[in-house]
Amino acid sequence: MVGAMKAVALATSIAMISPLLAGAVLRRSISVAPPSGKPGITAHFFGTGIPAQSNFTVYYYRSGSSKTALCSGNNGVSNSWSCFGKIPTGSAAGPVGNHTVSSVVTGFNTVNGFFYLCPASTLCVTHTSVTSSRNPATVNQIVTYTSHTASPIPNGGSARFTDNGTALPGCGAVPVNTTTGAASCKVTYKSSGTHSVIAKYSGNTSFTPSTSTPLKQTIH
Repeated sequence: MVGAMKAVALATSIAMISPLLAGAVLRRSISVAPPSGKPGITAHFFGTGIPAQSNFTVYYYRSGSSKTALCSGNNGVSNSWSCFGKIPTGSAAGPVGNHTVSSVVTGFNTVNGFFYLCPASTLCVTHTSVTSSRNPATVNQIVTYTSHTASPIPNGGSARFTDNGTALPGCGAVPVNTTTGAASCKVTYKSSGTHSVIAKYSGNTSFTPSTSTPLKQTIH
């Protein structure tokens, strides 16, 4: 009995470490670019952490168990993978909101990500907030303002940071990260005082503009 258990453990260990023979620690991942959009757009699906010469397929799941294969391929000698697929339209797209996308590799763990489906006939409605790295801060300290645009994260656009109604230098059109929805602006104040900082997301052809509530920043 003990010998059988050892044999099973050994077989399991070999199955787990065999992908490492190529010299890479394999950690599965899946990313989607853009992470949101309208039905019918073509998205880029990519990730890492699969053994060389693996066949993979990306599936889109609408509400319930219905799924659509979006793209597939073989990663060749690489441990990464990539393919392009069109988001479904009509009933296969499902309702507005998050939908699971899965990278499936035969004999390897499935990895799930999400794609936010926007309305087909209107723009995705965004929400923006702004935070400060130091509040209060002191004169000559670097303060980093970060805007966060989400619900969903947009696939482009920029953030404009203003201080008491005036655009902060170099921060009039900061590109928004299409993975995190964030944009940053660094400022150094030369005198004490109180500042009202606002971040405004520009919007684009798929996403509405949005403006944060004012952040009260104090400089001592």
